Amino acid sequence: MLGKFILWLTGIVFVAYGGVCLYDPNVPVNYIGYTMNGADAFVETAAMYGGLQIGFGLWCLYSAFNDRYTRSALLSISFAIGGLGVSRLIGLILVGSYVTASNESLGIASAYTFGAIIYELSTAIIALIAFKRSS
Repeated sequence: MLGKFILWLTGIVFVAYGGVCLYDPNVPVNYIGYTMNGADAFVETAAMYGGLQIGFGLWCLYSAFNDRYTRSALLSISFAIGGLGVSRLIGLILVGSYVTASNESLGIASAYTFGAIIYELSTAIIALIAFKRSS
């Protein structure tokens, strides 16, 4: 039950947000303060924030329907989303919540970063718990 729930939730979130990012790559760029210079930046952002997330979300939704792949998808969530969350947390710890680079103040990490860490780590932990329960 927990496994199916996290697969559905992750699938819907990733397909929805990926669709938004594919349609308008400026959405994630504006959240994180990037600047896109040229067509390659636009295409890369659409592919990584849009296409990759849509594909991962569809994998989760497919696995929610097909019991044969449920455990694999739960482990995929644990590693992929957990890796994002752990890396984001390490990055935040390494630079601190107030970021400076090349003697230039970049400001305080936004709610986007903190929200992403909370979402990613909690989703990965829930998926890992569901994976362990399903054995």
